[in-house]
Amino acid sequence: MSRFVGRSPEIRRLVQSTLEDGTHAEVIGPAGIGKSRVLRELRAAVESDGADAELVVASAPDLAVPFAPFAHLLDDGGLQAQDPTEHLVRLAAVLATRSAAGPFVLLVDDAHRLDPQ
Repeated sequence: MSRFVGRSPEIRRLVQSTLEDGTHAEVIGPAGIGKSRVLRELRAAVESDGADAELVVASAPDLAVPFAPFAHLLDDGGLQAQDPTEHLVRLAAVLATRSAAGPFVLLVDDAHRLDPQ
């Protein structure tokens, strides 16, 4: 990976928003401007500050199965049940456990693809 330059102020603001302020942040803009790279750098920055972080990438093929981008977070590594509500309940439990252990940041790349509606 090439050296990351020119976005330090943005990363600092995102770290402040997520870790210090305890709120959310959005990285928005047209395709190809480096949003995915900013998210990877943000993950590294919050982890270096001692937080737990998870980067989820939503992709078009995942749309066929509800919560598919989050499947790797589940204990069995997948979405074995057929009921999307069960997937949501299991995912919420995993995220709650990780959050209870200390600062936790969930990053979602291409979040707009999570719900095609």
